[in-house]
Amino acid sequence: MWYFIKFVFITCLLSMSTAFYLLIATPAGLQYDLQWLATHTPGKLSVKKLDGTLLSGFTLHDLSYQTEKQQISFKLLDIHWDPLFLLKGKIDIKRLKIEDGRIILSDKNETSGKLPVKLLSLWQRVILHHLVIKNLYIEQSTFTIELNGDLADHWDLRWKLHALDIKPWLPNWKGYIHSEGMISGSLSEPTLHMEFNAKNLAFYKQAIPPLKGKANLSFQKQKIDGHIHLQPVDLNTILSSQTFLKNPRGKISADLDIHGELYHPIVTGEFAIDNLSFNIPSLGIHPKAIFIQGNFTDYKTINLQGRLQSGTGKARFDGNINLDQDNYPIALSLQGDGLSAVQLPEYKILISPDINIQLNYPVLQLQGKILVPYAEIKPKNFSGTTTLPEEVVFVQQKKVANTSPLNLVLAIDLILGDNINVYYDNLQASLGGKIRITKDVDSPAIARGEFYTLQGRYVVYGQKLGLQSGRLIYAGNTLTNPGLEIEAVKKVRRVITHNSDEFGTRIPLYAGIESIQVGIRVNGTADKPVISLFSVPSDLNQADILSYIILGQPQSHASSSQSAAILSVLSTLNPKGTKINHFTEKLQETLGLTELNIESVQNFNPYSKSVESSTSFVIGKQITKKLSLHYSIGLFDPISVLNLRYQINSHWALQSETSTVDNGADLLYVFERD
Repeated sequence: MWYFIKFVFITCLLSMSTAFYLLIATPAGLQYDLQWLATHTPGKLSVKKLDGTLLSGFTLHDLSYQTEKQQISFKLLDIHWDPLFLLKGKIDIKRLKIEDGRIILSDKNETSGKLPVKLLSLWQRVILHHLVIKNLYIEQSTFTIELNGDLADHWDLRWKLHALDIKPWLPNWKGYIHSEGMISGSLSEPTLHMEFNAKNLAFYKQAIPPLKGKANLSFQKQKIDGHIHLQPVDLNTILSSQTFLKNPRGKISADLDIHGELYHPIVTGEFAIDNLSFNIPSLGIHPKAIFIQGNFTDYKTINLQGRLQSGTGKARFDGNINLDQDNYPIALSLQGDGLSAVQLPEYKILISPDINIQLNYPVLQLQGKILVPYAEIKPKNFSGTTTLPEEVVFVQQKKVANTSPLNLVLAIDLILGDNINVYYDNLQASLGGKIRITKDVDSPAIARGEFYTLQGRYVVYGQKLGLQSGRLIYAGNTLTNPGLEIEAVKKVRRVITHNSDEFGTRIPLYAGIESIQVGIRVNGTADKPVISLFSVPSDLNQADILSYIILGQPQSHASSSQSAAILSVLSTLNPKGTKINHFTEKLQETLGLTELNIESVQNFNPYSKSVESSTSFVIGKQITKKLSLHYSIGLFDPISVLNLRYQINSHWALQSETSTVDNGADLLYVFERD
């Protein structure tokens, strides 16, 4: 029995060995292997002709393999290999020859975008002694690769790449790239030579200009060492997308060195932006001759330096870009002399900055000082513009959204030079001074310091007043609302008299002429100025001061019409704070009046059948809760009006009016609505 079992085992072993030998060592076995593979492999596999064996090597003619996701075809596929290396997890290929091969990957192939990574992973398992490629094409809807060459103990491989869209490899990019080149050198230390041409590029949504260049890279023991040259390209594509810049011009070029670990290379070298220029219409300036040079010291930092010109002024800057953080923070130091900052019909400003700029998106921080050596400010005159009172409130007003992509932080010393001139309405002045402007991300700009007038004049009521002193004071208030301390004066001469008691009469006698100063003082803030009149010496009343300013003589020497005009001006001059207002208030209180003023009154002239305005002295008295009296007498025209009004209820009132021109009575109805 034991001999029978031993015989059967040996017979089966010999049969299996014979069958295995026939499968791997005979052409018939190779034919059977392909048939079995075609049956058990998804897709369709066909070979028109085959030679050789699976053990030593074989040649397949007109091979084609097709699935839903890929199509593979070879006119000739010749393989000589050692299958025993499969036991070691390696693929030992003595010789591989491909002729007229084509690999077509469909858009559904999930591995198409990862093909280079998978090929590199497979390549690490292959021991290839000799490779011959004659016209191998790898295609997908977005790219085509053509390979030719001979690889034995050295590289001699050429390629052409057409990528209609690089997004499958670089998800944040898009665009077309064409590249061709070759790999040469020893098998373990290849050298890559290539030329590339990229168009319609964009990083995220930012357009990138067309790029052309060359690269030479060497690979040694999983390390890379090489050089990339980028030919000069126009920056118009990038800068034209910025709405505040017009007519951009300039070119960028680069020479970069790559070295270090293959998967973590270090980039060094430099790039240059040359002859950059553009217009900023909102400021009226044309920066030009801008040169920027960047040096890659390692893969974490780009050092920057450059220069620019605006007007006749020039500036230089240096700094760095940190590539080790996601938002790539930029730090710059800028120094300049006489740069044209604004060149508009209303504003002409030169600056000499010495500031540090830090952009850590979205925060832009400016620190340092800015000297303004020259400024000519001639803003538009808005004196004829109708403004609404502070009590007016707009309901359901839409808030204006902040469209700026940056949050500004400031710590700037603003220093005025010796040639700062302001021309506004009736003001002409030269300014000096210094303020420190600070601003946080979520707060308005505030300032500390002051500006002051060096010289100037102010025209008021047709008279020229010299600016004796003027200060715009900042003590932590907003930049647009400084405190005010301004005095404008006019020098006049007046006759001095003294009274004589000779002969028992008080007769004024001439005692000479003295020079005095009369002027206007402005205090408060820019939002709420307080205006008052003053004199040196201070023995003049408000009416005389204003009369000296306007007429050059005291009010007692003015005509009745001139005096009335002066009183009219005084009644409207800062009604909340002037001495004349306090005087009228006390007079009203003493006489028990509810109204005492000089104002413009409109009357209907029945003879001319028109409404006429006249300057009148007005008094009023609220007799009872419902009965009121109003009387006005013209200062320039002999027209007096007596108005008596009785309020019946909240809507109805009875009014009678008697004047030197006409008499009448009215029944009035009043209603209000929002």
